[in-house]
Amino acid sequence: MIQLPEFIKIPAKGLANSYSQLFLSNNQLAGILIALASFVDPIAGICGLAMAFITNVMAWLFHLPNLKIENGSLAFNSLLTGLFLGHSYNLSEYLALILLAGSFLSLILTVNTEAILAKHNLPYLSVPFLLSVWLLKLSTDNISNLDPNSTQIFVFNHVLRISGEGGLFTYQFLENLPLPIWVSSYLKSLGAVLFQYSTLSGLVIALALIIHSRIAFSLSLIGFITGYAFYQMMGADMNDLTFGFIGFNFILTALALGGFFLIPSASSYFLVIVLTPAIALIGIASESVLAKFGLPLLSLPFNAGVILFLYFLYFRTKSKHLLLTPVQLVSPEKNLYRYLNQKGRFGNEQAIKLSLPIVGTWRISQGHAGKITHLDDWQYAWDFDLTDDENRTYRLPGFSPEDYFCYGLPVVAPALGQVVKVVDGIHDNEINKVNLGQNWGNTIVIQHSPTLFSKLSHLKSGSIRVAEGEWVAKGQTLALVGNSGRSPEPHLHFQLQATPYIGSKTLNIPLSNFMVKVDKGFQFVTQGIPEENALVCNPISNQTLAEALNFLPGKKLVWNKNGAKSKGLEVWEVFTDAYNQTYFHDAKNNATLYFQNKNGLFESRTFYGNKNTLLFQFHLCSQQILQSWYPDLELKNEVEISSLFNPTELFLQDWVAPFFRFLKTEYRINYAFNDNDITQSKIILKGELRSTRLGIFHSSSQFELEFFNKQLVAFRFESKREKLEATCSENA
Repeated sequence: MIQLPEFIKIPAKGLANSYSQLFLSNNQLAGILIALASFVDPIAGICGLAMAFITNVMAWLFHLPNLKIENGSLAFNSLLTGLFLGHSYNLSEYLALILLAGSFLSLILTVNTEAILAKHNLPYLSVPFLLSVWLLKLSTDNISNLDPNSTQIFVFNHVLRISGEGGLFTYQFLENLPLPIWVSSYLKSLGAVLFQYSTLSGLVIALALIIHSRIAFSLSLIGFITGYAFYQMMGADMNDLTFGFIGFNFILTALALGGFFLIPSASSYFLVIVLTPAIALIGIASESVLAKFGLPLLSLPFNAGVILFLYFLYFRTKSKHLLLTPVQLVSPEKNLYRYLNQKGRFGNEQAIKLSLPIVGTWRISQGHAGKITHLDDWQYAWDFDLTDDENRTYRLPGFSPEDYFCYGLPVVAPALGQVVKVVDGIHDNEINKVNLGQNWGNTIVIQHSPTLFSKLSHLKSGSIRVAEGEWVAKGQTLALVGNSGRSPEPHLHFQLQATPYIGSKTLNIPLSNFMVKVDKGFQFVTQGIPEENALVCNPISNQTLAEALNFLPGKKLVWNKNGAKSKGLEVWEVFTDAYNQTYFHDAKNNATLYFQNKNGLFESRTFYGNKNTLLFQFHLCSQQILQSWYPDLELKNEVEISSLFNPTELFLQDWVAPFFRFLKTEYRINYAFNDNDITQSKIILKGELRSTRLGIFHSSSQFELEFFNKQLVAFRFESKREKLEATCSENA
């Protein structure tokens, strides 16, 4: 096998992605089809390919990141520039020199434009292409040795030469298909992205779009149809839609804002319809100005519209509907399904996870919007107390604070923070008497972030163990429950607020990872608002689970797989990346699983790579594991639909995914067995992965995780297609 040198191999790797990048994709097959579509006008195709490759070689020579070369992000602007030059001029030695110089110019403009716009968290899109073409156009207009490209005549002769009369007939048949005018204009607008004014080119690109993303294809139609309708209603020149580059601006804007930079949704589709007329106006106005300088409009409306709108979104105070894509997966479907899965699993996950400020199981005696004191601006608060089996809060006779079950018990910090205010020395009240003059009584205020504070009030006089300025850890004892301030009987008042003052208004922020007492035991709540009269507690850590799931960087797990379809060893090693995120990596099988182990909860987060691995199965089965033991506890969650459904089902779902999801998944894990209520040295968790179509059961898989002597020792998985058992032969 011939080994290509690095300066050819790495630049060549990025060629297909350079083409797919034109339509905000990284799909290799789509890129190849788009590349083929660019050769309907062969001169344009040759020049585009040449400039993309030359740019990648130059990027390699200047030691720019290989990743950017291979993903095509450095060369797609050069590719567009080459397509424009090939469309405008015939091949010659003079054009070759322009292509060489233009490649270097485009690379410089790409790197610098990206750096400038990245400071504002904005994409550079095809701005470098615009600048390159305008500079080259102003230059080449004064060069007499360049011959204009007689595109259509050359195309006919080229097709006749390589395909004969039959090929020419097929080409002419496709170009003259009896299509509705808007369909023909749409296809030619797709081709115009590559400077190919051809139905054939548009058909190939449309196929590439469908392969890449069904959402992207539908958005391209909606964007173009909206622009087409606007042009008709306004009486604008319809030829501009294809030959004036206006049409492809509608398409690219729809792709960018409908499903790439924003999560695809009904709102993003509506945005495309609303914004397209504005893109048209930008195009009409810009064209009249650029014409005075002899410059083409090209993709200016697309770039201006997308960049301005994205910048505009950063000034919102709320982002309820048009949601920016948090992690770009370069696919509208992947972006949407990942977002839905993360939302379903973690909700609006808080950066700071706040726990209950108590030890043991307590009652919420007054919750949010309580009828006694949690009113108006102070409605988002909780009061905690303790009750016995008869729902009494005190021992008889109940005449003094000491008779109350919660009096004198510890109050703990809900999260890491710095104490910013302490009030102490206020005497506890007699029962059924209150101190309205010192309403909050003895109080501690803790700062957890610049805009998040917690306040704990009615504390016992003299019991406060922290001072202002002191840092406290989550779960650290701060004081004891008292009966000071406006408190007729002992209880703990707890609220969250945006300012450090004792009388501050409350914030409606959920608490994280707490247990709620139910008829059959306890229910785990990942994030929520504890309700009035609920019995709640923080989970009690189980040493076996906590230590077994504490996968520190450098640790290796060697698994011996024994299944009908999969046998042998699989080795996972634990690493931490530059963002302090921990992950398993299976180097042999090219599989990576990011996980999080915080606050007594292990969560499998994101999987990349080979899905035909034990690591992927573990990812599905460890979506959420609470490191506590509660008999018959069941946790429910979900997995990404792409993990449980086949490509055909997903293909059908993709078309309507922004509006309606008929494919659903469910993850359940049950705390099934422990060998001893005291030592709990052996624990087995059993679970199920379920999928439904239109609410009707589709399939189910079962799994088990076995822990022994503080290690994960076995993993079992069974579905219709596979039965697998794996044992951890080494855990070091």
